[in-house]
Amino acid sequence: MWGVAAPHTSMHTMISSIISLLLAIFLGMSSVISAQERLRVPEFVPCERNNLTSLTGKVTTYLRGKNKTKFTIKTFAGTTENVALSYKDINELERHYYMNGKALTPHNWSLLEDSPQQIKADVTARVWLCSDQSHKIIVDWQVPTSA
Repeated sequence: MWGVAAPHTSMHTMISSIISLLLAIFLGMSSVISAQERLRVPEFVPCERNNLTSLTGKVTTYLRGKNKTKFTIKTFAGTTENVALSYKDINELERHYYMNGKALTPHNWSLLEDSPQQIKADVTARVWLCSDQSHKIIVDWQVPTSA
């Protein structure tokens, strides 16, 4: 009798151990994935974290005019978003534009644009939006750096 029960108990223990191990692996992986999906809000974004949304993706259309910039982003989340930012002059615009996490300077425009109507092909954007509209849109352009 003991000889028959022992293999069954041993098999049950082994299956329980495997299930526990797989569950631990799954929970550990989901924690890592969740941590990777969360963005750290940069210091230059003035909005309260609870009122903040970000969009990140490939810029598909772009037009910078004298007092307004409009562009479309195909986000990495699979949505298409239209963004518009109005300003009184180029100095005000530059206060809302960043490049790779640093303030945009007049010398950076050539890294960002081929012309005011054409963004460079390899540029993506991270747009920070305050849901309470207490602050203007902040755009952090992601421009590949040379090796």
